[in-house]
Amino acid sequence: MTRARDLASSQLPATTSVGAVSSTELQFVDGVTSALQTQLDAKAVAGSGGIPFRMASGTVAITTSGFTGSATVTLPSGRFTQTPNVTASCNSPSFFDPYAMTTPQSTTSLDLRVRLSASSTQTVTVYWNAVQMTSGASSG
Repeated sequence: MTRARDLASSQLPATTSVGAVSSTELQFVDGVTSALQTQLDAKAVAGSGGIPFRMASGTVAITTSGFTGSATVTLPSGRFTQTPNVTASCNSPSFFDPYAMTTPQSTTSLDLRVRLSASSTQTVTVYWNAVQMTSGASSG
């Protein structure tokens, strides 16, 4: 059997049942031994190769009293098998210079806190993201 890379362009049919195919395009699939989608699906297994095993994200409005405010977020039931890594960020009028802190409590909840640089009553939107990288650990 002649391999695709060994064929000259003049030896290839001008079209196939799926349309025009160049010799370069045929060389991209040289060496394929099974269905491409099956191979891609196997590479994209959640929890491997940098793809998170589980994720959740959302926003919560926290009203400060003085310098601080806090809220507890309930994570989706059954989503995480380990306490996830959590990041949070916020926005508010810039002169209050807000920052968000987070403490993951368990597989079902996390605490969010906001601190302002000046004492004020402000409503701050906090954006949070919880990630579990593998089935057995938060980090990957």
